[in-house]
Amino acid sequence: MRNLFMYISLLMISLSVLADVPVVKKRQSGIYTQIFKNESFAYMVDPRTHLCFVTGTLQRTSVNGDHLERIPCKNLKLRTEWKNIIAW
Repeated sequence: MRNLFMYISLLMISLSVLADVPVVKKRQSGIYTQIFKNESFAYMVDPRTHLCFVTGTLQRTSVNGDHLERIPCKNLKLRTEWKNIIAW
């Protein structure tokens, strides 16, 4: 039983590590978004105002924006896919 639990745990960890990182997309408004479909949240970055947000996504394909929480851009910049976009 213990071996089965360890096997299942390792499988779940492996699947989460191998999951594709969503692409950062630039919208017509100039705001960048990265939507995590499975986790139901998204990052939003406004390079003009130097503001970064996280939001819940109720719709799986778009940013809902019902609740925006401002986050430090310096923290988001630690993610590889944001390093070239957050240049301030």
